[in-house]
Amino acid sequence: WSIIPYFVYLVSLWYFTGMMRLLAAFVGSVACWGISAWVLIICWIKLH
Repeated sequence: WSIIPYFVYLVSLWYFTGMMRLLAAFVGSVACWGISAWVLIICWIKLH
């Protein structure tokens, strides 16, 4: 399950580098990683 936020990070970094400068793409990708990890943790707590 821990690979899902990493995958979200990589996909968002690939997507954002086409639209933004590199630093902004990194910041946006880290934000997407954090949100996806948070959602995964919340779902894990509710299901277990």
